[in-house]
Amino acid sequence: MNKIFVTADNGRYSCKIDITVKEWEDILSNPDVTSPNYKDALMAFYNEPEHKSTCKKLSIKHYGNTKYTQRFNSWITNFGKTVVKKLNRFQIIDINGRERFWHVSMSSGANTKDGLFETTLRPEIVQAIENLGWNKRLTWIPFYIEMADKLQTFKDDRKPLIDIIYNLDKKFVGYIKAKKEGGHVSDIDPFTVYGIFNRSITNENRIKLCHYFKVQLGIEANIPADFDGIPVVNNMKATFYWRENAHTDIQPLWNLFVAVLQNDALKVKECFDIVSKQRGIKWNVTMGLFWFRPYNYISLDSHNRAYLPKLGIEVFKENQIDAEHYLQLLNDVKNKIASGAIKEKDIPEISYQAYLADLNEQVKGDSAIRYWLLGHSFGSDNPQIESFTQEGRWEGRFDETNPNNQKQLGLARKIKVGDVILLKSTAVKQHTIPFLRIKAVGIVTDSIEEINGSEYTSCRCKVKYLSIADKDFDGPSYGAYRQTIHEADEKVIDVIEYADTIINEKNMPQKKYSKYIELLTEVHNLVLTGAPGTGKTYMAQAIAEEMGCSKEDMCFVQFHPSYDYTDFVEGLRPIEKIDGQMGFERKDGIFKEFCKKAAKNIADSHKSVECLTKELSWEEKLQQFVESAIENNTVYKLSNGNDFTIAEISGRTIVIHNDLNEKTPQVPVSIDDIIELLTNDVPLNIVRDIRNYFHRKFGTQPDSYAFVITKEIRKIKSDIVVASADKVLRKPFVFIIDEINRGEASKIFGELFYAIDPGYRGKKDVRVKTQYQNLVPETDIFAEGFYIPENVYILATMNDIDRSVESMDFAMRRRFTWQVVTPADTDSMLDALNCSVEAKNTMNRLNDAIAETDGLGAAYMVGPSYFLKLGENGGNFEKLWKMNIEPLLKEYLRGFRKEAEILAKFQKVYFDIKDSGEDDTTNELE
Repeated sequence: MNKIFVTADNGRYSCKIDITVKEWEDILSNPDVTSPNYKDALMAFYNEPEHKSTCKKLSIKHYGNTKYTQRFNSWITNFGKTVVKKLNRFQIIDINGRERFWHVSMSSGANTKDGLFETTLRPEIVQAIENLGWNKRLTWIPFYIEMADKLQTFKDDRKPLIDIIYNLDKKFVGYIKAKKEGGHVSDIDPFTVYGIFNRSITNENRIKLCHYFKVQLGIEANIPADFDGIPVVNNMKATFYWRENAHTDIQPLWNLFVAVLQNDALKVKECFDIVSKQRGIKWNVTMGLFWFRPYNYISLDSHNRAYLPKLGIEVFKENQIDAEHYLQLLNDVKNKIASGAIKEKDIPEISYQAYLADLNEQVKGDSAIRYWLLGHSFGSDNPQIESFTQEGRWEGRFDETNPNNQKQLGLARKIKVGDVILLKSTAVKQHTIPFLRIKAVGIVTDSIEEINGSEYTSCRCKVKYLSIADKDFDGPSYGAYRQTIHEADEKVIDVIEYADTIINEKNMPQKKYSKYIELLTEVHNLVLTGAPGTGKTYMAQAIAEEMGCSKEDMCFVQFHPSYDYTDFVEGLRPIEKIDGQMGFERKDGIFKEFCKKAAKNIADSHKSVECLTKELSWEEKLQQFVESAIENNTVYKLSNGNDFTIAEISGRTIVIHNDLNEKTPQVPVSIDDIIELLTNDVPLNIVRDIRNYFHRKFGTQPDSYAFVITKEIRKIKSDIVVASADKVLRKPFVFIIDEINRGEASKIFGELFYAIDPGYRGKKDVRVKTQYQNLVPETDIFAEGFYIPENVYILATMNDIDRSVESMDFAMRRRFTWQVVTPADTDSMLDALNCSVEAKNTMNRLNDAIAETDGLGAAYMVGPSYFLKLGENGGNFEKLWKMNIEPLLKEYLRGFRKEAEILAKFQKVYFDIKDSGEDDTTNELE
């Protein structure tokens, strides 16, 4: 056997092998040699610039994280072994005398500057791939279009289509089920059918599914060789209808599907508006249209929504999804393509480029910012903090003869542009408490410069310091950071969050509502009060968004006279039991439920990425378990031999049904408890182990069920690959109360008067016992009493002139800070009007007159919300007066002695009519 030796030239390793292009074509076409995994690995390298990459980069690009770096490494190595065995004519020996296999498919390899190993695909393989047509993109389009045509034949009789679906392996369609129909649905829509193979599953499974549908539907088009640029739906939301609404939501989906295939523009517009309003649809409706007719409709998935603005096409907001907005955007896209204003020649090419652009962002993300805890002394008695911060630099000195210093030097070499450095020192307070003191926070602005001296090696870089204030972090764990350089990780997440706060304050643009945000974060409870129409409600939501709240992180309620404690905190609510009987159960009110979400965010923010990923994996398995248990009506046994079944999931609880338990046939079991037991690998030998783990005084009935369920889930062997979870950062949660004075505060808040006091925010040791505390299960986060987490902020609104202000409980009022909002504070709302200047001038003139009027004053001024109506009526100030302003002023003046005279005065001011000083009566004799 011929031995081929690897050569090294300036750090680049290479060798020549005698495999021709034709031989490579035979090798690549042979499934016994080139498995689907090996093909994926080769194509991953082929699709990179110059056909070269690192395995780490490919892992990030194709899986969104670095977990599968070794997977690419293994595939390339094993492919090489298989080829060598097949040909049986050579061995490749590296410079250390070991046999190497990656050289079989790679012409060369070398270390990159950041310490990764980059290899280049052999040119003969590149040519063979192109000769075989593997490099062709968007091969999925003919198949997707023809499959839509085939599905149209089922529009009037869906039973055969449902049979086709359920003949698939359960792992592909197990999530498509109904509650009361033996598990199988009685109707299905084409969007959901396409979703079966357009979810987050492997390409290998997608190809299997396409092959199945090709056979079942008689599709003539070739099986797709790629799925580039195709948007996919979330695995947990892969049906396009909600089970509860299936009887009303499926037919509109068919109507839209047929209208699209028949190219009926008017019908598409009509059906789109119906479907887009259905629960849970949102952007997904546009994905489906793209699947059916990719040349005619664009998907507005997250990739495209991020990419289209780069082409000069702005995407409307999620709450504006309707046919008018979508079709206008679609028209803009087609015009850009037709005029040659963009490089993409069709809509599928746009989707593909959007997909690539997003992957590139993920790859850049692997060069993610690192946080470094760095010393600021040359030795123990030579501090450099002043020179570092004044000169904008950092420097570390390392003795390479010292093994520990060698490791430190290796870390210093990894510091790169954009990283965050925190100059630190460590010591002990009061002789016992270790602490870490951050002296300065900065951002690295150039690469590490390495200087070799006679006694040490110096690493230095330029730094833009953003803060030089001291900040202490106390605790036993902080005593471990005594060396010159440490990389900050989840163990010091508080330090990282502190650095982020500094960076955001210095680098983020000035916020529009910064003064209100600063006040709210300081006092936690804030009421925006002022004249009607000043946009307080709009401002409250804008403040929450500017604080970084998503829609899920804020809650909006409006108080009214019949609103009470059971709505807000908790109460007994009627429920229908499985046996059809009515009963009552304690339910959290909207505020208590909101506080649970906030508390969970704080708890999750302290968890490592590894822990969160593990939780996510167990969540997937739990979902599998529950779905299977409900669908198959599986019977499980308690340790005492009694049978039970799983009825449903309700929120974060699994509802158990036990016919033998007459008093409580339905028992809620906490999902969070089960996930914690699974994530922490808690040994379970007897039921009491659960009680002991959670440090509960007494065992509970749910423990018996949790014991069985946890052990059953541990038996599940799943092939689902769960992507690495993102680090959870602590977020603000803003609870907005509109017209807070209209509800009876004492009736709504009850004993929470005490809990909402800003001084007790987040204090778990001073919990409030609620009215239904005895019914709160021991597994509940508020089992020992209620408290409001420190990341919850209450933002309320109120009109000054509302007569119910005085009736608001003073004990409640003093727990809030009150901030007056004037029309001048919010007149920027009018900037978008074509007549904005005139509108502001008119508003200001009128408000000056109102403020000067006895019996009215500033509290009765007219806010800019009223003048926004000019945008709806074409800028007609006279119409605005008659329809909106005059009726409001009449209401203000009701009961005034000179009502008509004052109103006439306001009218003149509004229309800017100058008083001539003469009597207004007509001289009839003239």
